[in-house]
Amino acid sequence: MAFLPVFMRMGNCLVVGGGIVAARKVGDIVSSGGRAKVVAPAVCDEIRNREKNGEVAIEQRAFETHDIDGFDIVFAATDDKRVDERVASLCREKRVLVNVASNPELCDFFVPSCVRRGELTVAIGTSGASPASSAKIRQFIESILPHSLAEKISGIGLLRRKILSCGKNPSDSEEYRREVESILDVCFQKTKSPDGE
Repeated sequence: MAFLPVFMRMGNCLVVGGGIVAARKVGDIVSSGGRAKVVAPAVCDEIRNREKNGEVAIEQRAFETHDIDGFDIVFAATDDKRVDERVASLCREKRVLVNVASNPELCDFFVPSCVRRGELTVAIGTSGASPASSAKIRQFIESILPHSLAEKISGIGLLRRKILSCGKNPSDSEEYRREVESILDVCFQKTKSPDGE
């Protein structure tokens, strides 16, 4: 299955299901700046705690057809295959993007494992084939990407905006090109010995 990797703004998101998998989906939505609503007969403590923090709205009941209305994205994460399939089918009818945690074949998109360093995001995906493999690769990338990258990229971003505000092209700036080239020095600083050898 081929997918186009995309970074997109999260809007109003519905999560059908209230267990641990649903909680992970809610976490992804909240950390990406989206708004989440959960519909499920039972809700785990993690989701309940997020409700207390004002991060998610909960309707504790069974899923109903009209629940999809008004949402940009839907996540089906129940323990019931029939409910997940029904949610996916309704989303297709209403042209709403859907992710079905238990069935990659029913997904319009996948949520990748991500490594974040400030404004830098590295996304890893296996098109739903092996989320556990994505997580392992994410752990490796996390171990080699220094946290100082966040500050470095933020500085380059400021320089780029400054150049653009003067009506110039950043790629024509020697200073900008030099700063971008130095990113690799920051990335590989962990691999260097203290004496630089």
